[in-house]
Amino acid sequence: MTRRNIPEFLNPYDAPGRWWKVAIHAHTTKSDGHVTPEQAVAAYRRLGCDALAITDHDHVTLLPRHRGRPLLIPAVEVTRGIPHVLYLGARRGGQLKLGNRGLADTVRRIARRGGLAVVSHPSWSGLATMDLLRVRGFIGLEAYNQVCYDLNGRGSSVELWDHLLGLGRRVWGFSDDDAHFDKNSLRGGPGHAWLWVKAARLTVHDILKALREGRFHGTQGPRIYSLDVSRGRFILRTSPAVRLHAISAEEGAGGAWMSPRRPRTSWTVDIMRDKLNVTRYIRFEVVDSRGRIAWSNPLFVAHGRGIRFW
Repeated sequence: MTRRNIPEFLNPYDAPGRWWKVAIHAHTTKSDGHVTPEQAVAAYRRLGCDALAITDHDHVTLLPRHRGRPLLIPAVEVTRGIPHVLYLGARRGGQLKLGNRGLADTVRRIARRGGLAVVSHPSWSGLATMDLLRVRGFIGLEAYNQVCYDLNGRGSSVELWDHLLGLGRRVWGFSDDDAHFDKNSLRGGPGHAWLWVKAARLTVHDILKALREGRFHGTQGPRIYSLDVSRGRFILRTSPAVRLHAISAEEGAGGAWMSPRRPRTSWTVDIMRDKLNVTRYIRFEVVDSRGRIAWSNPLFVAHGRGIRFW
């Protein structure tokens, strides 16, 4: 095995731009949230968010007089009669009428309107791999949803995400807090899961384009400042972390690196040196000393299925 045998990887982060803190799942009194839209915007501003999508149930909540940060992305969570779907880039405010005829039909209608469809909390919704394999057109799914974790522990859909990736579906992984601002229950406030999005400018067009192209990572706190790859060697620059996971398809693929006593901010993963089996894609998880995770998006194998050492 030589480096010439190592496949090329498609790196979504290999693009100019800067990182913006973005939250894309929050509710207000326009649906089942417990604060007004103005109060929600103020809460995310205090958290340093650069952009926010208010995603009330079946209602596009707009604030036409809002100026400054966070930038507001027109959005809605489609829920009537189907598993929930985030519709990012909605065209008009007010009550949404899509004529829902199931998940696949809803995703198609969102795509026809030029929007981005993200499947909300699929594990909490009871969706299986085959349910999502039947649907085309969604750009990703919520790999982690904080409120669903708080409600019954089913906040993670990472395993479902990996199943889809391993079967050849190229979908991105989002993480959201799904804030409802309910002080009297576990459906609490914001700041538990969000995205770092790499875009040239802070505009609705640029943020949506970056989301469509996978130029973001989800997080509960840790940062991935850069992820570079050359001939099977991956170099990550992160906030202080004690573990790094490399994850791919099939049994035994990927690996883990630990530095529990001295958190690290630079990691090098070398397919040749570490003899990593990689099939279809590779993605990374960064874990800090508090157990919080950042999830990179997958880097897909450009040609062929990948590489195996054993």
